[in-house]
Amino acid sequence: MKTTTTKDIRVSFSFLNHRKRKKLKLLIGDNATDYLLDLWIATAMNHPDGILSNMDEVDIALEAGWEKDPKVFVDGLIRAGFVERLEDGTYALHDWKDHQGYIVNAQSRSEQARK
Repeated sequence: MKTTTTKDIRVSFSFLNHRKRKKLKLLIGDNATDYLLDLWIATAMNHPDGILSNMDEVDIALEAGWEKDPKVFVDGLIRAGFVERLEDGTYALHDWKDHQGYIVNAQSRSEQARK
């Protein structure tokens, strides 16, 4: 597991009324955004590339603080478009590199700065 050197994540203003956010709430219920944000923060800290290596549905639910059926949570994330399953079965956050490029590239920026 890689850890990041950054201290924050980026959230666009458009997230406030985004269709995917509303869809996730319909699929998993109230506080959906809380769980999603916790997953994003945990991912930034522990999987800065956005690929949830060696994590199953239970692990993902635990990272997000979800205490109900992990399958319901992960299925909701997939159906809403926040998570995808790669060809090898690994879960990944959808378009993480596009939305969290600062985190994805933190390690290389840090190495460049040392040089």
